[in-house]
Amino acid sequence: MISILRHDLSDVVYRLADDVASLEVHRDGVSKHVALWIDEPSTRNRVSVARACSDLNFKILDSSPSSGLSIAKGESLQDTFMVLSRYTDLFAIRTRVVSLPLRIYAWTGLPVLNLGDGWNEHPSQALSTLIAMHQSDIASDKATVAIYGDFDRSRTVRSVALGVASLGGTVILVDPAFVNAPRLASLPSELGLPGSISVAADISKVEADMLYVCRPQRERWNSSQASPPPLRVQEVARFKMVLHPLPRGEELSTDAWEFIREQALNHVTRSYLTRRALLAALMSGALASSDEERYQPNLPTNARCSADDCTFRDGCLATLRLASGTLCCSGCFAPCA
Repeated sequence: MISILRHDLSDVVYRLADDVASLEVHRDGVSKHVALWIDEPSTRNRVSVARACSDLNFKILDSSPSSGLSIAKGESLQDTFMVLSRYTDLFAIRTRVVSLPLRIYAWTGLPVLNLGDGWNEHPSQALSTLIAMHQSDIASDKATVAIYGDFDRSRTVRSVALGVASLGGTVILVDPAFVNAPRLASLPSELGLPGSISVAADISKVEADMLYVCRPQRERWNSSQASPPPLRVQEVARFKMVLHPLPRGEELSTDAWEFIREQALNHVTRSYLTRRALLAALMSGALASSDEERYQPNLPTNARCSADDCTFRDGCLATLRLASGTLCCSGCFAPCA
């Protein structure tokens, strides 16, 4: 306490000042830190990042809102992350807020591992799926991937579809009701991607190298919205590879789940290893955006995202130029207003 140290305070200040100056200069050998922010339920992402950090000798800073941060006192998100950036080397973010990882990067300049942002994207899960294709000798530029599930609110489906199309592959969205797929199907042409996304109604008529199944995202749905019917074992058995990111809902029958269970659990391991590799690459600086002309995360613009639940609605800090030349929000791909 200062009241106790008051007679020796000057000596304490001088001694500590020298120590602080030395620590600021000599940082070799200091452990790397990952600030983990999770504001929605997660098993695989939370535990896989913790395991990966342990394997890599990175230390985790529990920076989630529930850990007692000053955001509970009214501190803004921007101030919170700018403060956290002084303690950490990298952020790992799992959030319900669309495009928050991009905002954190724009605010702090630190690398960010996006573990899922609202309904928008789940890059690490998509990368693990693309790696699975590569390990199975499925040529990315010739691959056809069928996706069954929630096309409107599943960030994993969105990222997998865009990933396959970015590499030149073909994505078939199996949507029996034809109600959720059209917007996602239009993105490759809008973004100028070499691949394509189409829509089919009947999975029994779909020919593909891989089937990707994802649960209905009921936490982001109107409760009255209908779910696609559960896939039967004879429908999934037609495909050489069937992946599911888990957790599962009612999108698979019991027999179908038993049929794909080992593949799904193996994919859990693959996803953990993907996040471990991403953490190592981000920490070392080996991963960086090379498309500075189209993607400019630090360039303020007068554009506003037109999506109601995107955090760029008050002014885009990052914009993406579409093939047509118009600007869209690089957080959620909605047109800039």
